[in-house]
Amino acid sequence: MKTDINRRDMLKFLGGTLALPLFESNTLARDKSAKPPKRLVFLSFTYGMMPEFYPTTSGLNYKLTDGMKALEKHKKDFTMLGNLSNKRAFHPHRSCTTFLTGADTRSTPGVEFKNSISCDQLLAAKIGDQTRFSSLPLNSKNRCSGWGPGLSMSWGEGGRPIQGINGPTQLYHKLFGGGAVTLEQRKMMLKEKKSLLDTVLVDAKSLNKKITKTDRDKVDSYFQSIRDLEVGLHKENQWIDKPLPKTKIKEPNGQLYGEPEVMAMYDLITAAFQTDSTRIVTYRINCGELMKGMGLKLTGVHPVSHYRGNKTATISAVARDKKLCELLSIFYDKMKATKDVDGSSLFDNSLIVFGNGIRTGHLTKDVPLIFGGYGGGGIKHTGHTLFESKTTPLANLWVSLLNQMGMSIDKFSDSDGRIEENFA
Repeated sequence: MKTDINRRDMLKFLGGTLALPLFESNTLARDKSAKPPKRLVFLSFTYGMMPEFYPTTSGLNYKLTDGMKALEKHKKDFTMLGNLSNKRAFHPHRSCTTFLTGADTRSTPGVEFKNSISCDQLLAAKIGDQTRFSSLPLNSKNRCSGWGPGLSMSWGEGGRPIQGINGPTQLYHKLFGGGAVTLEQRKMMLKEKKSLLDTVLVDAKSLNKKITKTDRDKVDSYFQSIRDLEVGLHKENQWIDKPLPKTKIKEPNGQLYGEPEVMAMYDLITAAFQTDSTRIVTYRINCGELMKGMGLKLTGVHPVSHYRGNKTATISAVARDKKLCELLSIFYDKMKATKDVDGSSLFDNSLIVFGNGIRTGHLTKDVPLIFGGYGGGGIKHTGHTLFESKTTPLANLWVSLLNQMGMSIDKFSDSDGRIEENFA
């Protein structure tokens, strides 16, 4: 029906415009004796790492491979975990679809694909009310192949895809504003959003009277989207009078791609934590544009993941792995150099996860996983740790991270325990 198209258009409009504006955080004005908040960031990329990237020795004194050399100076401040597996993942070309959910997307009878909530969003539901952004799901400006379904790494209640913020310019505008918008203009924009949502809600209730059982899942998802928008509007209204934070960071060039784009995103993630705009971030890195910016002969992320026997692809894979670690090392530097409210660093009070749901090629066991930082205390780094079972659930780490962030949780997805070696 014609009204169905209008309804979709309105939801699409609302979904793209109801991102929460950030505020002048009270973090910077806190008493210096206050305890800093804990932060959590997930960084990911497509198609895993080449086999030569992984260390062949373990323990505290393991030898870093050439691909990891850039992280040498931070070696005591991160742990590489081996034999963690996203064992229910079945599609090797969807490397981030279930990275943070651990879901079996084929387990629902009669439904071709159904994800579950991601661990970052489970945490956001617990602590997200403490900041203007419950979380920041971030993407590169342009989509990269290999991500699979989803609008970011984050998935909401019932496996609903969460819209991501695409690129540094869009993120900058969310954090610090895009132009001189007065308070009165912001209030007027909020009022117009509420009016539009009311119209959509009327249409939704009318639709609910006409649906069949076959369409029930779609309608439930539709109403969940409306509930999310209502929550977003309520939160935006709560913080409407709070001024946006100020920054010395210049607005990023909208044409950035590759390494400059990743660097800009890392700068803005650091700024988001420093201003306490959010405490939870996910970020999907576009490896295709990264390789293109490096001037490599082969820049397709899919052929690089299947490089065996191809010298050009091997060279590209080696260079890409090194570059990702170089950029991660720079991000560590930024987080270590940025002071928190009590004089410690953001790195001291953060957990930084770097990894992927694919090991190499089509392998979903023993995925690449590095986590750094100290999460506000209680973290013990153990070098390169290899779990005895090669099917140790990746979700065991997610349980441990959520516990570290203050959530009392014993089970998530397919977890069968927690990581005792690294978490108090």
